[in-house]
Amino acid sequence: MIKKILVPTDGSGHAEKAVNYASDLALKYDAGLYLMHAVQESKIPDGFEEFLKAEKIQKPEVQVYLEKVGKEIVVAAQKKAKSKGLDNVETTIVIGDPTDEILKFAEAKDIDLIVLGSRGLGGIKSMFLGSVSSKVCNQADCTCMTVRNPASME
Repeated sequence: MIKKILVPTDGSGHAEKAVNYASDLALKYDAGLYLMHAVQESKIPDGFEEFLKAEKIQKPEVQVYLEKVGKEIVVAAQKKAKSKGLDNVETTIVIGDPTDEILKFAEAKDIDLIVLGSRGLGGIKSMFLGSVSSKVCNQADCTCMTVRNPASME
């Protein structure tokens, strides 16, 4: 029985399609939907440090930037899910290796199904190192479903 569905999202077309599939499944099975954005720390854009100083924000610059970007991504996914009639939608943003964070979250929340886009925004890097979706599907203890978006094939 499907009671908890996790959708890791990066805002890509494939991830949007995963949100749509997972939302439909959550409605059908009356399941909870968890939307997650997991990112690795990276260099923040030039000029953002000045914004932090002007706003007197004390958090580390990278963390603030990633939280803002991640929040926009999960809020957009949450709106999409709620527009389909779902009420039981939770969002989370984590910083760390996406594969590791997705697997940890799935285990901690006892997730029944992970729905992922077949390709994200990783592009060329994933071709050489393996995509997050394939790593998660190979390592997860629960059922995984990958979806792709033919309209935006990379």
